[in-house]
Order: sequence, then C-alpha cells, then structure tokens
Amino acid sequence: MSDALIREVQEDLQRDRAIAFAKRYGGWVVGLLLFVVLGTAAYVGWQNWQAKVRQDESARLFAAITKLETGQTEAALADLEAVGAETSAGVAALARFQAAQAAGAAGKADEATANLEQVAGSDLDDAILKEAARLAVLGRQLDEGDPAELISELEPLTAGDRPFRHQARELLGLARLRAGDTAGAKAAFDDALNDPSIPIRAKARLTEYRAALESAA
Repeated sequence: MSDALIREVQEDLQRDRAIAFAKRYGGWVVGLLLFVVLGTAAYVGWQNWQAKVRQDESARLFAAITKLETGQTEAALADLEAVGAETSAGVAALARFQAAQAAGAAGKADEATANLEQVAGSDLDDAILKEAARLAVLGRQLDEGDPAELISELEPLTAGDRPFRHQARELLGLARLRAGDTAGAKAAFDDALNDPSIPIRAKARLTEYRAALESAA
C-alpha cells in the first residue's frame, strides 16, 4: 500500500511538475537569462559556467534514470546517490525521489525512506516537493509507526489548500483505523471522497474502504 501511494505521488509530480523542474533547473534556461544580467564580460563568463553546470547535472540525472529503465538497478542507485549528494538542490531532489522509488521496488525500504527524508528535510526552495517527500515517508511508516504521531503529522496535510490532500486523507483514515478510531477513519475517507478533484484511482480505493467498513459494522 505504501509503495502504491508513493508511486501515485510521483505520478502527480511527473505530470504537474516535471516540465517546470526541467525549465527551472535546465541549463538552457540559465542561458536564456544571460541577457538580463550581462554586466561585465567576467560576469557573463560566470553565467556560462553556471549553465554548463546545470547541463552536466541534468545529463548525470538522465543517465542514471536510463540505467534504471534498462534494468541496471544497482548501478543506477549508486549514480542517483551521487547525483543527490553532489548537485544543486532541485536536481538532487529529483534524483532522490527516483532513488527512493527504485530502492522501494528492490525491497530496500530503509534506503528508500532515507532518500525521501533527505528531500523532506533539505533546504530545497520548493515546498510542494518537500511536502510530497514528507507524505511519502509517513506512508512508509503506516504499518509500523506510532498511529498517534502519524495522525498528528498527517492532519495538517489534509487541509483543502494542500497539494497532496487526497493522499494525506487516505493515509489519515488508515492511521485512524490502526488507532482503533473507525468513526474518525470514515470521516477522513469521506473528506477525500467529497472533494471533487480527487483522482479516479484514489476514489476507487476509498470507496472500497468505506464499503468494507460499512459491511463490518
């Protein structure tokens, strides 16, 4: 369940944020910005160097992802770890998300969680990515973590203006079930189901949860 939720979060990120990140951290954007800050020849030279750095970082990330896609999991994880440690904050975050997904698929739960926690606790200037990482960490803790602590951390993430409120409400309901609070779980599931923007797959899962709870009553 936790891995499925992480994949869903990552799919949301890929759909809504991949292009934005490519534009934000791609070397070609730095090049486009040069004309705004021409100044002296030395400054232009420095900007060109920055552009090359971004291009090199992107190339390293995509090379690691290519290894992952071609089944070279161990080599890809090593490369993604290096990219996460040695590149700028945005590229590093993307590398760590990829590493978390790959590690989880390979059964390396601790490694997956560690990568997500690094993103959640980083100085990345992107609250949405950090929140996605925090939510993914909480999802991984669902089976063994303290339900009361999980509920406390999840509740703020369920507000109507939070980007991953659907996943947070689902996890909150499951955490409340673990805590023995069936009524609270139903309320969390209903909050998610009553949100018209809920993704189709999440709606199907939550409908099944509600049906199961009603049949068990």
